Amino acid sequence: MSTKPTRVGRVGRILQVCLLALVLTGCITVFHDRVIRDLGNPAIEYPERDEIDLNVELRLTDEFSNSTWEGESFGYTFRLSLEKTLSKNAEIVAKDVFQDVVITKGATEVGKIGVGAILTPRVVFVRWSWPMWRWEIVEIVIHMEWTLTDLEGELIWIDTVEGVGKAEKGNIFTNKKCAQRWIQEAIVDLFLKTFDALSSSPEIREFAAAH
Repeated sequence: MSTKPTRVGRVGRILQVCLLALVLTGCITVFHDRVIRDLGNPAIEYPERDEIDLNVELRLTDEFSNSTWEGESFGYTFRLSLEKTLSKNAEIVAKDVFQDVVITKGATEVGKIGVGAILTPRVVFVRWSWPMWRWEIVEIVIHMEWTLTDLEGELIWIDTVEGVGKAEKGNIFTNKKCAQRWIQEAIVDLFLKTFDALSSSPEIREFAAAH
């Protein structure tokens, strides 16, 4: 009886090796057309602080609300889309810091009637790593700039905050859950730092006291 491996057997072993490699590297993505979209909105508990007595217009520009970011790794192009999470948390943190907040979406040049200042967020850049092996750590860094101006456009305050998230890359079965972990960790870190920067700013509190 011949013990020579058949063509079907050889193909089967090749497929097994390929599947094992994909599981170990996590190179198969579960994200449709390789777009990493909003994966849930994390609940962020902000510390107790006195609200700033100022009516603010939160201006969510089209650039902020609709932007995506691209990265490449091992021949794959990944697009990160977080506009819903960023916009929602920008609204929440503004309402936690200021006494009254009016939301403006899209392009506008004139401040709303009754507001004393205009608060505008802008994503400076997003950077993330995509390692080869499933047990290696993915790191995402989100840099966001916040500006507060008066109704004439004069700068009151500007600052940049950084949110960092890290988690294991995962394999073809776990990478979506892992992505949710590192994205949400970065969002929580980003907006906790935003809250601290806004609420502790002496420039903002001095402006509010004078108006």
